[in-house]
Amino acid sequence: MERFAQITNGLVSSIVSAEKQDSDKGLIGPIADFVIVGWRYIGDNFLPPETYEDRRLKAYPPIGDQLDALYHAGVFPDDMAAKLKAVKDANPKD
Repeated sequence: MERFAQITNGLVSSIVSAEKQDSDKGLIGPIADFVIVGWRYIGDNFLPPETYEDRRLKAYPPIGDQLDALYHAGVFPDDMAAKLKAVKDANPKD
């Protein structure tokens, strides 16, 4: 028997064993052995549950923006600020 996933609101809500896919019951699959209840189903992909790290990475501004803010706030040591200024001077904004 193969494993199929029942999807509810984009999450694997249950896993059932069946001989074949039953689209009338909303089964997706067959699925790999490592997919478990709680995984996300996005597009045609099964992804593990989102972690707090995932949510934070999406919420933070891009690292370049963070570093640029620190540069403009003057918090880098003088030697690092000089290196960053050289890069900025050599590559001005359009």
